[in-house]
Amino acid sequence: PVQGYVNGTLTTEFELYRGDGFSSEAVAAFAASPRNILKSTSKCIVSTKNGVIQLGAPGSAEFRLPMKNPAVLAGIFRAEKSGEAWLGVGADWWFECYVNGKLIYSTMRDGNGAEPISPKNHIFPVPVKQGDNRVVFYILSGSEGWSIALQAFSDSEMQIRFQPKLPHPPWLTHPDLGRMTVNFITPA
Repeated sequence: PVQGYVNGTLTTEFELYRGDGFSSEAVAAFAASPRNILKSTSKCIVSTKNGVIQLGAPGSAEFRLPMKNPAVLAGIFRAEKSGEAWLGVGADWWFECYVNGKLIYSTMRDGNGAEPISPKNHIFPVPVKQGDNRVVFYILSGSEGWSIALQAFSDSEMQIRFQPKLPHPPWLTHPDLGRMTVNFITPA
């Protein structure tokens, strides 16, 4: 395994806040400390279904505007030890991810950039401490829906994902005392 990357689990239940007055700054303050209460029209507990949380569908009461309805999800990432862990997120359509109060990743400039949404849309390392880590997602709805897909990837899953697919197996040349050359052909 890659040294420093740790395994962990993402909670399946999240606090969901929806309201009109959320700004990126208010969410950053909330992410840094839950004592910074968000002014919200509603707060409820939502669960992931196969890693996806539906926040609202076009035409529903929660989906009042064509785009950029704000919502905040707060949950827990439980890490086996301190280090960096892999988190995968896809959203319809913009999101920011905070871990332990720090902004870690954002798609606010260009949006999700991929359809359908999947935790494999954006995979990124997040710094974690051993035990519970607070994760907060600030989500702005897209024109066709309002949802987010989440997954914690294990180190072994990431090793497989990023292992290059070689057209031929590697071969060894130039053996010498304590060293040799590994040769391989990369795909075009």
